[in-house]
Amino acid sequence: MRATDFRFSECLTTAEAAKQLGCTPGRIRQLLLSGQLTGFKRGVTWFIPVSAIERYREPRKRGRRRKYAS
Repeated sequence: MRATDFRFSECLTTAEAAKQLGCTPGRIRQLLLSGQLTGFKRGVTWFIPVSAIERYREPRKRGRRRKYAS
């Protein structure tokens, strides 16, 4: 994701995103680095689009897929 794809007014910092998701800013950085949350870095500050926070909140399938014997 490039910084030009979003306006800064539509983005949150790691601290703001952490408050929204109920976790720590360090956890937000982990999610960004692992690719589970989308954002971009400008200098030393990460910016996360509000739309990425909303997508992350959506229910996800968890666990491993089951293999069924045929």
